[in-house]
Amino acid sequence: MDKLIFTITDAGRQAIINASNTGTEKVEIKSVGIGSSYYITSPEQTDIHDEIKRITSIGGAVISPDTIHVSAKDDTKDEYVVHTVGLYTDKGTLFAVYSRAEPIINKSASTVMLISSDITFKSIDTANITFGDVVFINPPASESVVGVSRFATAEEVEEGLDPAIAVSAKRLKGELDKKANLDSPNLTGTPTAPTTAESDNSQKIATTAFIKQVLLAYAKLASPNFTGKPTAPTADQSSNDTQLATTAFVRSAIAALVDSSPGALDTLNELAAALGDDPNFAATMTNALAGKMDKAANGADIPNKSMFVQNIGALPASGTAVAANRLVSRGALPALTGTTRGGDNGLIMGEVYNNGYPTEYGNVLRLTGTGDGEILIGWSGTNGAPAPAYIRSHRDTADAEWSEWAMLYTTLNPPPDSHPVGAAIAWPSDATPAGYVLMQGQTFDKSAYPLLAMAYPDG
Repeated sequence: MDKLIFTITDAGRQAIINASNTGTEKVEIKSVGIGSSYYITSPEQTDIHDEIKRITSIGGAVISPDTIHVSAKDDTKDEYVVHTVGLYTDKGTLFAVYSRAEPIINKSASTVMLISSDITFKSIDTANITFGDVVFINPPASESVVGVSRFATAEEVEEGLDPAIAVSAKRLKGELDKKANLDSPNLTGTPTAPTTAESDNSQKIATTAFIKQVLLAYAKLASPNFTGKPTAPTADQSSNDTQLATTAFVRSAIAALVDSSPGALDTLNELAAALGDDPNFAATMTNALAGKMDKAANGADIPNKSMFVQNIGALPASGTAVAANRLVSRGALPALTGTTRGGDNGLIMGEVYNNGYPTEYGNVLRLTGTGDGEILIGWSGTNGAPAPAYIRSHRDTADAEWSEWAMLYTTLNPPPDSHPVGAAIAWPSDATPAGYVLMQGQTFDKSAYPLLAMAYPDG
């Protein structure tokens, strides 16, 4: 609660004056009276208006010449709204009173009322005011008063302006951790310092600017840029390491090189001419060799072997020389050429594998010439069963369309209804085809086979 400016009653002022004059007895605040109504206070009053009750659980302390801190607690089940507060001495005298229109306290039955406030007196000295020996409440703490104080926030610690709030040990350590030790400081971030003269040779901090101006007189270890006439020891002619090569070393090496070279190659110009004046001779040779085939691979490194076979006019050594997985579904291979049409002409072998043909699997032969024709031999999927076969063709014009697929029938795969109903048919498989029945001299169900019943009425 903020500081409250109380009105000193005449009786309260007289008690202070008597205590100041005699020095034998101080004014002791013993209780706090609370009232339910607001009114304009006056020094003449001796009691508060509409008093609710007196609270004797109080505590307080003098915290400055014109201010006292008073706290009062009510932990009963009473309910009330407080607009007026009065301080009573141990003799029952109304010492001071404060009243306002806004509620000071609104207490319910389930709460504990606690009034804790600084009270300022503008016209009296608080030195002769005392309180009962109640220790459950403390005044605001200061450097000279033991009391209650809240901990400062990080922003308040940074500002450092409020003398009435404390700093926790954790917060203090955090702030101290931001500072560098005087002894062997461990600086972070971008610390700065004054830059001394280049000639300085003391224990002052050397800034980056100081070091740079000093290093200007020295060459870098990495890619140094020497000026003037730098010198170095001349290595032995047999040296083959990273020592500096002086002019004397180079001349000696060149002399040794020329001494063992033929007259036509004893100058750089002659060597360059021999290499075709190619400044990238090594790369040229590497690229040229990279384009050659490895003879040890025996053609395994050819990127498009099918095209290679076409280009050289080669054919497989036998009909099974070309793997099936290299045919139509993965690219057709011309097997017979020499016809009059361009493109993929001749006899082309391919594989059917879920790619729009009448059968799901099979092999296809295409003969390309002035027109096109295809023969498809399907895979029946049943061991020993006859395979379905189809043919189709189209003309040689650009807008020609393929004919419908026509099935080829055989003695093992006759067309539907090629045998009269009831005729015995030899069948080379244990599986009876749809629409047929295996007869071994037994009777049959005439209702299930009505056409057969017409041929054999007795069943």
